[in-house]
Amino acid sequence: MEATFRIFGSILFAYLIGSIPTGVWITQKMVGGDIRRMGNGNTGARNVTHVLGWKAGFFVGLVDFTKGALAILYAKKMSLGIEWQIAGGVSAVFGHDFPLFAEFKGGQGMATSWGLPQPSRLKTPLMAATSVTTKPMAS
Repeated sequence: MEATFRIFGSILFAYLIGSIPTGVWITQKMVGGDIRRMGNGNTGARNVTHVLGWKAGFFVGLVDFTKGALAILYAKKMSLGIEWQIAGGVSAVFGHDFPLFAEFKGGQGMATSWGLPQPSRLKTPLMAATSVTTKPMAS
């Protein structure tokens, strides 16, 4: 029974952490608008970069990347097996794509997905966020 609570708690935590709409909140704070109504309508780092510039996009990419890593780290902390760590990671990506806190309209999950296999590497978040914010935007 205890294992069931740890599994459920880990997956719920991952979904909720993934649901934090970083791009939406940063855009509201910076320009008072909704990123889902700007650029390509996505909430992720690429669209934030396109609309608000590289600094905001870098920050959103770094936070989104960290959400994926946190999901894995939390499952590890709960002493769950690799299959449940992966389930938590998938739940974080699902939360990013369909965020509870942003009317279920999120990003593509790219930065969050990149965070999944990297929870123990320190410089990887910076590399991923840089990659997300420097890739050209499709028109």
